[in-house]
Amino acid sequence: MPTVKRTATAVVDSVVRNPDALLWLTRLHEKDTHSHNRSLRTSIWVIAFARHLGLEKEKMNNLSIALLLCNIGKAKLPRELLEKEDKLDGEDLREYQKHVDLTLDALKIMGRTPQAIITIIRAHCAHGTDGAGDLFSGATGGRIYLLYWYLSGRLYCGVKLKRNCNYC
Repeated sequence: MPTVKRTATAVVDSVVRNPDALLWLTRLHEKDTHSHNRSLRTSIWVIAFARHLGLEKEKMNNLSIALLLCNIGKAKLPRELLEKEDKLDGEDLREYQKHVDLTLDALKIMGRTPQAIITIIRAHCAHGTDGAGDLFSGATGGRIYLLYWYLSGRLYCGVKLKRNCNYC
C-alpha cells in the first residue's frame, strides 16, 4: 500500500503543478494507444539507462517528461492517419509530421515548460521528420542535449523497430 500511496501522491502533485500534462497524455491514450504506450516505454528505458550512466536526477526528470509528452500533438491528428498501416508518404507524411508543432504548441499553452524539455522534444522529434534534428536551437550545455537526443532516439527507434512501424 505505501507504493500505491506514493504513486497517487505523485500523480496529484503533478496535476496540481500542471493539470494539462496528464490530461494530454489521457487524450493521446484515447486517440492513439500505440503512441501513448511507446512514449511510456521509451521514457522508462531511457531513465533506466540514464541512471546507469549516472545522470543527475533533474536531467533524468527532464528527459522522462520530454519523452512522455513528445507525442501529445498526435491527439489532434485524424485517427485514420494514426491507424494507417501503409508507409506514409506525400500529404499523409506531411500531415503526420505536424504532430511535432502541435506538441510544442500544446506545451506553450500549458506554460511553465522548462526550455530543456522543449529542446529535447524538438531534437527527439525532428530527427524523425527531416533527418536533421534541431539539436542546439536555444540550447545550452549542448553535450547534455546531444546525449538526451542520442538516448531518446536510439531507444525510441528500438521500440519502433520491435513493432515494425513504417512511419513513427
